[in-house]
Amino acid sequence: MFKNYFLSISKRKFLILSFLIPLVYTLLLSFFCVEKMHKTTNFRLPYLFFRNVFFVPIIETFLFQFSIIEMMLKLKINFKMIISISGLIFGLLHYTNTYNLFYALLAVVVGFIFASIYLFSKIRKDVNAFCMVFLVHLLINLVAFLYNDFLKFS
Repeated sequence: MFKNYFLSISKRKFLILSFLIPLVYTLLLSFFCVEKMHKTTNFRLPYLFFRNVFFVPIIETFLFQFSIIEMMLKLKINFKMIISISGLIFGLLHYTNTYNLFYALLAVVVGFIFASIYLFSKIRKDVNAFCMVFLVHLLINLVAFLYNDFLKFS
């Protein structure tokens, strides 16, 4: 059902939904569920910004969406299995970074969303799949950084 919908809507609607769905999810989590994962100091703020907002999204997009999904597409694995495997691996990595099961489960959902965006973008062919996931991931990490590190620091 969702697959057909996301493949049939206009490019503009696809772009809006691809950014809006994970952004709303992240905002809700930032404000209601997830506590700060680390203590921020003034010295670390620029470093955290660069690392979390730019570096992490590009590396994670390459590892967990591009590499894994492209490999599974070559192996002719079905759509739902690709999304499941990619999302679970993405969540597992976040568990090993935080050892927080709740955070890891939330990351699995985000991983499912990123994998879906990657696959829909790849099938649609009117949006670069890697760039799309990277930009959505960057936006989510920017919101999380602003809320968890920048705003709470003041």
